[in-house]
Amino acid sequence: MNDKKVLIFSLLPAEYFRSHLLAFSSNLDEHNPDVAEWRLDVSRVIRSSLIQATGVREDLLLVTVLPGLPTAAEFFLLPDKQLTEGKPEKSSAHLDQIVTQIGVLGAEDCSAA
Repeated sequence: MNDKKVLIFSLLPAEYFRSHLLAFSSNLDEHNPDVAEWRLDVSRVIRSSLIQATGVREDLLLVTVLPGLPTAAEFFLLPDKQLTEGKPEKSSAHLDQIVTQIGVLGAEDCSAA
């Protein structure tokens, strides 16, 4: 018997989403061993921090840390269809509002450093 796990993903097309690159201090590069496990762990920390700070549902946010140096990540944000009623103009406005909130959080973090 084969002991490989089979993962089944349900892919739903999204008409509207936002994608943003995140950059980090060069201090993080010193701790980046450039291995998949480390990138996955850092992605989880970033994702949980964004969810906690913004209140976005976890099924609407994907974060990935990109391989290599300098350390960078990208997050993908989907609109909440319950809030936007599936309407394109509401989806776009909803995503803009969340991205603005994340940008404000980033600016506060930078000014506190």
